[in-house]
Amino acid sequence: MITKTISEFSAGTRYADLPADAIVAAKKGIIDFLGVAIAGSTTNVARVITEYAAQEHGASDAGIIAGGIRTSPYLAALCNGAIGHALDFDDECESWNSHPTTAILPAVLALAEKSGATGQEVLTSYVVGWEVAARIGAAVYRKTHDRGSHNTPLVGTLAAAAAGARLLKLNTDRMRTALGISASQAAGLQANVGTETKPLHAGLAASNGVRSAQLAQLGLTANVDILDDPIGYLMAVAGKDHPAPDLTGLGTAFDIAASLCIKVYPSCYNNQRPLDSMFHLIKEHEIRVADIAAIDLIVHPHQIKVCRYPRPRTGLEGKFSLTYSLAAPLIHGKAGLDEYSDAKVLDPRVTEFLPRINVVAMDPKVAKPQYSHCDPGQLVTVKLKSGKQYSYDAGRPKGHATNPLSWEETSEKFRSCTAGILSTGDIARCIELVDRLDKMTDVSQLMTILAQKPAQSLL
Repeated sequence: MITKTISEFSAGTRYADLPADAIVAAKKGIIDFLGVAIAGSTTNVARVITEYAAQEHGASDAGIIAGGIRTSPYLAALCNGAIGHALDFDDECESWNSHPTTAILPAVLALAEKSGATGQEVLTSYVVGWEVAARIGAAVYRKTHDRGSHNTPLVGTLAAAAAGARLLKLNTDRMRTALGISASQAAGLQANVGTETKPLHAGLAASNGVRSAQLAQLGLTANVDILDDPIGYLMAVAGKDHPAPDLTGLGTAFDIAASLCIKVYPSCYNNQRPLDSMFHLIKEHEIRVADIAAIDLIVHPHQIKVCRYPRPRTGLEGKFSLTYSLAAPLIHGKAGLDEYSDAKVLDPRVTEFLPRINVVAMDPKVAKPQYSHCDPGQLVTVKLKSGKQYSYDAGRPKGHATNPLSWEETSEKFRSCTAGILSTGDIARCIELVDRLDKMTDVSQLMTILAQKPAQSLL
């Protein structure tokens, strides 16, 4: 039985069961998320969601990242999940092409603060949640995406519930209940991509995971076979011909080590490889925007469907625009946080240049039905007014699981995201604490730093 097997794994996994490469990857995923969440704390998403939490009087068990307030684990997870996804700079996974950490880790941290959990408990619960997401997500993501669902909350809600229930040390029966409760809350729409509700999806996944785990702990009942029932979760999200999750090697082969993809650019992961290709061409051939007649980009149809804004009107839409992401390096010279602002996206030079960029779906004979970020066939071709043209495909984007960032490179991203928000000392201390998270007796010492309200915060 699928639900029982996943629940036994989730409830029974201990820190000692985690292989070294999974622990290394987990620490990278955690420091990366915390950095992009600190950067995300300056957004309107963070302002609104933190103000919402501040209006809800109640518990003060868990902190909101860069919020300066404490609240319930449920609301802390809601806020931190949304804040961590606000810039779309958080990690991606190869196995189901979505965002695991922003749904899972906020739930774990919120419950860990309340209970005073150790760093090993946090690492174990986070990895358990990632694995649950990988097994369920790999089975359904293609069908659910084709139906218009956003998989981060659709799958991440169950993963957050499993991770939260693991942190609370629920037994297998209560874990099955937590999954049953969470399955009735798992939802999200692609139609909200490019709006502030997309990051809210991540917050809802995290907070619903917390609520599911806590309700299961208190004794609420649910269908304990929610992944097996003919009219259960899999049928509801993927249809009657849905595949079953592959549970081969569950508990011995950990997806996080083979699937964690850390972004170099703060935009949809489908832009990462074309951006690497564009920067290569600019550097290799000293290309100037004035010399360009046209740019052709060949990509998988999946990328075109996700990056649905060829003429973006906001910074958020720019994050889901293949055309803008190729224009930014040429017009602005960079593709960092500032380049995905409203002002940079609406720069008249960009507006004038975008019609020169042609995005074409690759030959259906080449395009694999199950899209992978490293599939062959993606190509950027720059055609110059002189008649010359240059083509390049970066193949494996920097930060991909097969071309990973080192710990130091991931730490440097954290420094870049938090500079000017956290003090230099606090930045160094956070990196140190995550690096030795497995030695930490109480994760609250990390959250005390992260949850303080910066003097220059917009909140």
